[in-house]
Amino acid sequence: MRSQIYAHDHVLLHEGEPSMAFSELLSLFTKAVEDADVGAFLELFHGDTTYDDVFDGVFTGRAQIRNMFEVNFHGRARDFRWEMHEPVSDGTIGYAHLTLSYTSTMKHNSGKRVVLSGCSQFQLRGEKIASYREWAHGIAALSQLDTPPQLIVRQAQRESERIISRANPDTHRL
Repeated sequence: MRSQIYAHDHVLLHEGEPSMAFSELLSLFTKAVEDADVGAFLELFHGDTTYDDVFDGVFTGRAQIRNMFEVNFHGRARDFRWEMHEPVSDGTIGYAHLTLSYTSTMKHNSGKRVVLSGCSQFQLRGEKIASYREWAHGIAALSQLDTPPQLIVRQAQRESERIISRANPDTHRL
């Protein structure tokens, strides 16, 4: 029976599994975002990685992820703070509760501070990220930005479509 737990900074490793603790990977991930260090950020990913962002959708490969990081993250916001709480991993998949904040630089809500909460999922291959996906309270973040109601409804519809598209239609009677 295979069991492995990463909890907070305590790490149990099995022979042949990655030597980098999941909590260390999370620290490098959040530091790269906070420091606007796209090179350090990309080093954490395999070349064929997919990054599924709660607001902007799916990005595949380093070129798209670079663009997302530079344009969607740091082109729209500054002063990022990103915490990962209660990380767990078995060496191939990891989860962490996230708290993310930033200051918007977009013209219609420039200077507004946003705090977002959710969950990150990391598919791991060796010591790098094979895919990243997150779930977050995106509607709350949009509300903090005084986003017009019609745009909040559009985001809610996108989130709903994504949830339904991933649900097993037989199990959930869709």
